[in-house]
Amino acid sequence: MYLHLGIKKRNAKRIGYSRDYCNYCEKPVIAELWRYRAWLGLFWIPILPLNKRQHWLCSECNNQTDSRYTNGLVSKVVILLFSLIVTGLLFDPEAPQYSDYIWWLRGLSFAINILCFVWLLKHKKRPSHKQRRAKLEPLKAAHCHFCQGPLYIGLETRCDACQLKVYKTVKGATKLSTKRPY
Repeated sequence: MYLHLGIKKRNAKRIGYSRDYCNYCEKPVIAELWRYRAWLGLFWIPILPLNKRQHWLCSECNNQTDSRYTNGLVSKVVILLFSLIVTGLLFDPEAPQYSDYIWWLRGLSFAINILCFVWLLKHKKRPSHKQRRAKLEPLKAAHCHFCQGPLYIGLETRCDACQLKVYKTVKGATKLSTKRPY
């Protein structure tokens, strides 16, 4: 019997926007704050509501702005270590000798190790997402980014036409009162 059990996103709603730095686009963008409810579903039918979640999406590429999209130093070191282990296994004197292919594999693994080491040495430390966000200017507009309607500016800035809240910074905007944000 085939059983399909999974978690589905339902009732997604855009509730706000702000200026943010998108790690995928690698540039400053307008980020949208989306809130949705996660449901446990059986055969694509929602059965049990789990919790409310929210996250920031880039308005240009629709990816999460704070996700990591580039290889870091740790992944480069792991790849180099794996390559060194494979090379060590190929040069093991007790390994079965396949005279036709073993020298090609040893040479190829040695070249891959050199390329991985050069790749590791060329690694440049990039500023963190928090440092990039700190350099951004907050939004200073009198009109909504989406509907071009006038913004109400008071204790909180919002657009009454499309019911969106305008956040000056992304920092504290993802906190829900009772649930963990995602």
